[in-house]
Amino acid sequence: MKTTLAAIAALIPYTVHYWAAADPGAGQYVVLWTPPHSHDEDEALIRGTAFTAPLRLTAVAGTLDGVQIMLDRIRPLLDTHTATVTGRHVLLTWERSEAIDLDRTVTIPNTDRHPAFGVDTYTIHSQPI
Repeated sequence: MKTTLAAIAALIPYTVHYWAAADPGAGQYVVLWTPPHSHDEDEALIRGTAFTAPLRLTAVAGTLDGVQIMLDRIRPLLDTHTATVTGRHVLLTWERSEAIDLDRTVTIPNTDRHPAFGVDTYTIHSQPI
């Protein structure tokens, strides 16, 4: 899965973190995250069979509009993107956009503002070549 996420991250024109950001108050960035690996995915990789997995992409910016601009820029780069990753054919499809909101638990350094975030859900379709 790490190789697949790295291939996806290479398409995104922003700093990309995996599962969490080291500095949640630092500018525009993206966090790619998946639910914990399921036994089915591990078995599919070992046995060389197909699997699908959800992928969440969280975009973070200083404003709500900034998040919308980021997501609008990223979606066409990722939706229906195909790649070959370590002997597998991978197709990524956009499923839905979640709410865009402010993260009131974090304050942007040297300001009195909170960063905004938005989450898009994609599906990773992976099959052996």
